[in-house]
Amino acid sequence: MRRLTIRFVRTAAMAALRRKKQSEAELERLSGTQLQLEMQINTLESANLNAETMAAIRKASNALTEIHSGLCVLPPPLKSFYFLPGMSSDHVSVL
Repeated sequence: MRRLTIRFVRTAAMAALRRKKQSEAELERLSGTQLQLEMQINTLESANLNAETMAAIRKASNALTEIHSGLCVLPPPLKSFYFLPGMSSDHVSVL
């Protein structure tokens, strides 16, 4: 009778160790899945921020285009420089 009890306890302990190993493996797998999901969430948040930024840039570009459409264009300045009497080279005027 005693041998049956020892054998039963040993079998139960081995089954408990197998369940523990399976539980640890499942926990490891779930941790990996959680990490992947967190990375995907970060990627989606970044993509959303980029989309909002592009929309703001597009809106600003349209506003600048509208503003510039009403401006007249002047000819480019001449590229020669001259110094006025009494001015140092720090104050250069463009013709």
